[in-house]
Amino acid sequence: MPKSKRASPAPDETDEAGNMAAAASGLTPSLLKEMLTTTIREEIASLRTEFLTEIRASTATLQATISNHGSKIKDIEASMNSIDERLDILERKCQSLERDNEELKSKADDLENRSRRNNLCILGIPENVETSKPSQFMASFFAELFGDKLPQTPEIERAHRSLAPKPRSGAPPRPMIVRFLRFQNREEILRLSREHGELRYKESKILIFPDFSVELKKRLDQFKSVKAELHGAGVKFRMLYPCRLLLSFNGESHSFDSPDAVSTFLATVVKSKQSSEVAAVDTVTKKQIEPCPLVVLFGLPSKVAGLPGNTAKAFAFLTLLARRRILLLWKQKLPPSFDDWLRDAMNFIHLEKIRYTLKGNTGIFSEIWDPFIIYFSEYVSASCVLS
Repeated sequence: MPKSKRASPAPDETDEAGNMAAAASGLTPSLLKEMLTTTIREEIASLRTEFLTEIRASTATLQATISNHGSKIKDIEASMNSIDERLDILERKCQSLERDNEELKSKADDLENRSRRNNLCILGIPENVETSKPSQFMASFFAELFGDKLPQTPEIERAHRSLAPKPRSGAPPRPMIVRFLRFQNREEILRLSREHGELRYKESKILIFPDFSVELKKRLDQFKSVKAELHGAGVKFRMLYPCRLLLSFNGESHSFDSPDAVSTFLATVVKSKQSSEVAAVDTVTKKQIEPCPLVVLFGLPSKVAGLPGNTAKAFAFLTLLARRRILLLWKQKLPPSFDDWLRDAMNFIHLEKIRYTLKGNTGIFSEIWDPFIIYFSEYVSASCVLS
């Protein structure tokens, strides 16, 4: 086979190859290193310049944004300070208006109740018995209700049913509101109603109350529970106008404007004092004695108490001294106190000691009365009210 001929290189390729060969033949390692180092440094410098330019541009933008935000925050702070000042002013004005409003409401309620001071509210009068002349009917109603106890027929200025709708047949009748010409007549009717007890008119139970405003009635109703507790504790009290409770306990008077204050007084003073009185008797009997009619009237516990003979005599002796104290002071303005009873008991116990000593029964005396004497000493030390 005939051999193929090699293609001859182009003239340009031949010159470039010749130049590269000539250059390669003149390079040394140190020269190559220097050339690479120079090239890398130039590239790094170029990159650094680009990066620094971009960073400076970004930083300038951030600084402008931060400066703008700082200015806005200062404006907001100034606005908030202004709003706080305005809110403080508004709060003070609101508080002042609330005080003024409460004061005006109190004055309006007081004026309303004072305008009703000659009024009475009567419950239980059957519907339609007053016909068309309620004022004349109420004058004769009071004369018939109290009879000779009423010095003269009261003068009625005005009388009418409450403004509620007329009740259906069989429903409770509406209250009757009566306004007296004179305040003294109104007070006389109230006094007679309290003294008379249960009142009846044509087989209907009659109740007579002062005519108060709705707001004052709500405030008075809040005292119902504590008044029941005071009744249960045997504490005398009365309500003062407009809404203050006055009670007498242990020879002292106390006044309260809220039911919570009365409850606190009952828990901390009255009940603790009464528990001391019960503890004094229980100390002698060494047994819890429940109050009962036999104790109150005769000084003897009920049969279930099961007290020994000497202890039962001591119990009767102490309750006798309590009844003696009541009989001695029943006309006095202030009732006898627990401390007075303790004094009497200790004075008579000294006489009892003499009697037991003369009979040679000092051991029995100590067994019966030493617990009470110890209780007396501890009570004096704790209360510091006896001398």
